[in-house]
Amino acid sequence: MVWLGAIGMRQIKEVMTTRVVTVTPSTPFKEAVEVLAAHKVAAAPVVDEDGWVVGVVSEADLLLKEEYPRDQSPAWASGYVTVRTRRGRVARS
Repeated sequence: MVWLGAIGMRQIKEVMTTRVVTVTPSTPFKEAVEVLAAHKVAAAPVVDEDGWVVGVVSEADLLLKEEYPRDQSPAWASGYVTVRTRRGRVARS
């Protein structure tokens, strides 16, 4: 077990972003980069036209695809790119 000190006692709600910014599967690559930068977030849910979460895109995903286009990612990155496991709805306020 890794000792995390005080950080181990924190909850996600203390550090999560509550004003969620999203992109769609058809959002251009460059626009996704701009959205993340403009909102100072490292990742964003990818939602379909009905607001259902179909994935997550992160800075790491975008950087890896820029460096290694067309599924040529290095072996060390195989577990690093986010993969969708369940569909979920994004809360709208």
